[in-house]
Amino acid sequence: MIGVRTRLGSPRSVATHTRERAIFTATHVTQKTRTEVELTLTDGSVLAGFFFVHAEQRVLDIVNDDRAFLPFEDADGQLTVLNKSMIAHIRPMESTSSRGELRAVAAG
Repeated sequence: MIGVRTRLGSPRSVATHTRERAIFTATHVTQKTRTEVELTLTDGSVLAGFFFVHAEQRVLDIVNDDRAFLPFEDADGQLTVLNKSMIAHIRPMESTSSRGELRAVAAG
């Protein structure tokens, strides 16, 4: 059981099955490809690393989607969630997808 505070501050119990249902309802797993990019942020700093895109997507597609933040893995493997408004320039690096094709990505 998990203790949750109500508005008045008194704890109440939440059934464990509620928590399990929330965990196990997300059974759909999507495969994404790491796409290498070099980012220039609005403060002038430059980051080299990877965005994660679906096989049918381009970096431009994730930059223009509805999310305000994007997961970004730097060259050291550190995962950061970047606010898209902080990105001034994206330079795609030449990379090969898992199918062996050159992946063309537009700068945004």
